[in-house]
Amino acid sequence: MSSVVSQVVVHSDPVTGRWLRANGRPVIKTDANGVPVKTWILKSEEKGSDVNLAAHLLRDAYRGACACAVIVSNDSDLLTPIRMAKADCRMTIGLVPPRAKGSVELKRLVDFKIDPRVHLLAGSQFPHAVPIPDGAIHKPARWRWGRHIARRSVFRLVRKPVLTAGACQTEPFRLIRCRRSTL
Repeated sequence: MSSVVSQVVVHSDPVTGRWLRANGRPVIKTDANGVPVKTWILKSEEKGSDVNLAAHLLRDAYRGACACAVIVSNDSDLLTPIRMAKADCRMTIGLVPPRAKGSVELKRLVDFKIDPRVHLLAGSQFPHAVPIPDGAIHKPARWRWGRHIARRSVFRLVRKPVLTAGACQTEPFRLIRCRRSTL
């Protein structure tokens, strides 16, 4: 779901793109009269992604569509569906946490965990220019170096068979995506 809303503009670091803060609060841009500067933005939110992920995980588990699922998430709302898939269907569940901090309980519950490393993600990126019939699509410059890795990289990383673990080395598995915003 998306909408166009008016929002104040926050000063950001030109190198990292992160908001500048003073006393823990974002520094708001103001005009010459001290009035906060506003701009129109497209605000998009994902609705129901947790429910969709849980439903697809359980559907695949009960149908026997895969023996192993790899979940990219830190969301503790997935604890119950993971427990059900493991207990009822003996499914192997792996986790690729997009950030180091996250649900400790979720990390304990899964059968294996893969920590994405920047150098592996960098090697999994699409090339700078992806050819299309009308020319090429170029990825933003900030995706090319350092910590700013394309979101798709995590998913490509998990699909590489050399990075599978445990029972999943010999069995097929399905990559299940949770939220874009978590990456």
